[in-house]
Amino acid sequence: MSAFSGRLHMQQVEEHTWEDNSAMEDGYEVWVDYWYASCGGDSGMYGDSQLLARRPANSTSASSARIPRPSDFPCGASVSVWVFAMKDGLRSGQSEVSVP
Repeated sequence: MSAFSGRLHMQQVEEHTWEDNSAMEDGYEVWVDYWYASCGGDSGMYGDSQLLARRPANSTSASSARIPRPSDFPCGASVSVWVFAMKDGLRSGQSEVSVP
């Protein structure tokens, strides 16, 4: 898969699209990954990865609820969305887009 992108609709729904160039997938998974700095003076970094959608083989898009933005975190953050092709429960390499 390649040419991954994301778009926000009406501030509540995200549309994620990609090119299906995997010849043998069972389906796709779309994940959000985010890391943010602590504002409490402990210089810690915290984060999480969450599954946004599972799609069948030959899919080229998925919708999800609004995902975090770096601006949602007052002390800094990194937010990315990943798409994986799945085959027999295993993941391909990810296609990734950073969220502005």
